[in-house]
Amino acid sequence: MLKDHEIVELLRKGKNKLAFEKIYQHFPSIKRLVLTHGGSEDEAKDIFQESVIIFYEKATQPAFELSSSIGTFLYGVSNNLWLKRLRDIKAHEVDWGACKAMPFENEFEMESQESNKLIDKLLEELGNPCKTLLQNYYYLKMSMREIAQSMGYSSENIAKNQKYKCLERAKKMVKEKLGFLKADNQCFN
Repeated sequence: MLKDHEIVELLRKGKNKLAFEKIYQHFPSIKRLVLTHGGSEDEAKDIFQESVIIFYEKATQPAFELSSSIGTFLYGVSNNLWLKRLRDIKAHEVDWGACKAMPFENEFEMESQESNKLIDKLLEELGNPCKTLLQNYYYLKMSMREIAQSMGYSSENIAKNQKYKCLERAKKMVKEKLGFLKADNQCFN
């Protein structure tokens, strides 16, 4: 059985067939991710293909060092791509009935949009695996068991501990960078 760093070496040497056979063994977890969050099998295939392309482009760079398993890397990229696609879909959905009833320059809505931008920025600054873990838990409503399996943690307890550490880092960042927000806001509990 090939190890992940050996797969990266095969890609760098142009021996793609064997490398891609191993990489494509990770498709079922990506398919499960997309299907359990409202996507279709075709969308799962698209997301997986995009993730594989991103992995290939990065892995063939001389300076690239794999800091997680290939499965975790692909899952994280796929998760981010799927979340982006869901946001794009949601952004294009318009409830015309609600638009007629609400003024367009609603202050609460503007504040909410600003908060969402700040949260997105915070998640980006946290980086992976924290970003993926918190999105999986809060946005995708995955159980800790599902998160542990998808992110390659050996148990739910390790995933819970990692979530706790990520939340502590997020709270610290909020206190340092966004002092006007309360770091003990219910979003971070």
